[in-house]
Amino acid sequence: GMILMARWDRVEKSLLAPLILILPALILPFLGLRQFLQFRDPGDVDFACYVCALWNMAHGSTRYSIADMDIFGSHANYTVVFWLPVHLLTGEIGLKVGKAVCLLSAIWLAIRRHQGNLRISSWAGLALLLSPPVASQFFFGFHPEFLAAPLLVLAMDAYREERLGRFTIYAGLMAYSKEVFTLAVGGLLLLALIERRAWKWILIPGLLFCVQMALYWFVIMPHFAPLGMRFNPLMPASPAIAANLLFRRQTLKYILELALPFLPLMLASPRRYLLVPLPLMLFYSVFPDSFRDLWRHYQFPIAILCLAGFILEKNAAHWNGPRGRTLLACAISASLCVPYWGRMPLLPGGDFARARNVERIHQLIPETASVMVSGPFTTRFAARKEVMDWVYRVKPFDAFDYVVIDAKFKPEWAARPVELDRDLDSLSRSPDWMRMIEVDSLYLFRREAGIQ
Repeated sequence: GMILMARWDRVEKSLLAPLILILPALILPFLGLRQFLQFRDPGDVDFACYVCALWNMAHGSTRYSIADMDIFGSHANYTVVFWLPVHLLTGEIGLKVGKAVCLLSAIWLAIRRHQGNLRISSWAGLALLLSPPVASQFFFGFHPEFLAAPLLVLAMDAYREERLGRFTIYAGLMAYSKEVFTLAVGGLLLLALIERRAWKWILIPGLLFCVQMALYWFVIMPHFAPLGMRFNPLMPASPAIAANLLFRRQTLKYILELALPFLPLMLASPRRYLLVPLPLMLFYSVFPDSFRDLWRHYQFPIAILCLAGFILEKNAAHWNGPRGRTLLACAISASLCVPYWGRMPLLPGGDFARARNVERIHQLIPETASVMVSGPFTTRFAARKEVMDWVYRVKPFDAFDYVVIDAKFKPEWAARPVELDRDLDSLSRSPDWMRMIEVDSLYLFRREAGIQ
């Protein structure tokens, strides 16, 4: 790092900075797509949930069987409808690519006003791209709320330009991409209070959020989830429990790790911008550890909010001159997060030859048939009315027409090898099931009675 800093004057006069942003921006989506095609995507089950939901929405139903719930009975993710044509026209690969486009467009929107100085904009964009909450998401399946990535930057741009109408529209779309994103915009409203903006900057978006969340909690949710949302048990049971979770040592570690790539840039910004990511960070601090995992989809808005000063500061000249050195330090900090990537649970095995065998199995199963899957490729079979993952199943085998099993699929997080081997043996011996395929530890069973 010291050597790079000493040579920064020479580096910033070259094309190295733009290239060092463009290359990772091309490589990360490619590697993520390749991993998905090789069945090594650790977000496969979540991906399958949304593929099943989108297929059913296209066929007139909002229920998705893989999670045995309604797509509108969990989160306020109503912008999922914008992904319908993407899935209909391009399938699962289109969703995977579309998620990458959302992330890359958010990075471009965040740095575009500084493109008069490619060195500064490139290093800032690199810091955002290589940060764990963003880089990891090229490898973690698909979630529809990634539409909020460019929406958040557009909302921040509207805030900087004092365009309240545009700001309100983007904020409203974010709230209906996922309800918790109201806290992402809440950081901007807190900034508006500190900057003493006109009352309408707080009142109008605040009232909008209240109306939207009231519709979500009291109208939409009771209709689609009359028994309540399944995530309630994860919420703190009392203010005292929330406070204990907030002030534990792991929370400090979470905040430091999340902010590390952006710390030089944050400290170079006016101090008021340090408040912008805090509401969303504090919210996740009072939830279980899985919500604070840097490699999950929860954190990507916080990464963007950490660049608040770079995006929101009206005086673009604030980042010119010697302050470009801070951006180099920020890029170095982001690069130093690479060792943390070893904590990302990449699934073992998988190759293109195996993918062809899975596709062969997929072709043998009618779209109208129900399927249970045990393997890192549930997404491939999810575009149907009835599908369920073996790990998260709530129905017996006899409720399905086909069963697909990968006997090699025993990851640490989902391993019940004895149970899987027992089920495989039971299906093989049962007269009610016919083994259609057995190749490379891949099995396809068809139920002999009651096939639709």
